[in-house]
Amino acid sequence: MDFMRDDGKCVIVAMDHGASMGMIGGLENVEDAIKSVSEADGLLLTYGAARRYGALIKDRGMPFLLRCDHLTSLMPTKPSEIDGYGLIADLDEVQRLGASGVMLYLVFGMNSTEASVKNVEMVAGFADACEEAGLPLCVETVLWGRNFTREEQSDPRYVRHACRVASDLGADIIRAPYTGSRESFAEVVRCSYVPVTMMGGDRTDLGSTLQDVRDAMDAGASGAVLGKSIWQSRHPAETLRAIIRIVHEDVGAEA
Repeated sequence: MDFMRDDGKCVIVAMDHGASMGMIGGLENVEDAIKSVSEADGLLLTYGAARRYGALIKDRGMPFLLRCDHLTSLMPTKPSEIDGYGLIADLDEVQRLGASGVMLYLVFGMNSTEASVKNVEMVAGFADACEEAGLPLCVETVLWGRNFTREEQSDPRYVRHACRVASDLGADIIRAPYTGSRESFAEVVRCSYVPVTMMGGDRTDLGSTLQDVRDAMDAGASGAVLGKSIWQSRHPAETLRAIIRIVHEDVGAEA
């Protein structure tokens, strides 16, 4: 995996939010946001961003994962009722854009059984295609929709279940919600037989973000795939640098 360092760990900055959330603070200028996190091991990008800023990313030697699917609806003015799922890029486009891997959702909590079945089929299908192409498949396990409360979205009982399903569907690496403590996230890691990275949330407080990353790494995580907690922070480059030091240099959260 191009985005994994020799220590088997990674720090990836997620910038795929615009495809489902529209204009969001911190990503008003995607080019500037990319430049501010150039020290990351990789990026998570939408098709449009990868196409528009491909030259910039290549010049900076930044591997990236391509977000290849889409959910409806995540509009901020509506309830989070996930009743639609579809692909927005195929493996030919992944390779043409020069991506180092694929990112797909695996959603638990959809209102539509048809959409949920399609989601599972796409993850399993991409796992086979990615293996043949020599590209890693990263699966983002999420507990969204009205079938899960906000508190349940990070409940270790459900997160570890989701991660095991992702492993068995063929994921090479998993992006999982952080469950709130080192002990509970260690259970999540143990339930998966592929590397697990932590997904952040809406935290923009630097101290809380760094402590979460430190605890996740102590729990056995293989890194972090974070978005808003980096580019919505006051100083994205410095925040990223502190996270990189925790993941790759094993420093404390106070560093």
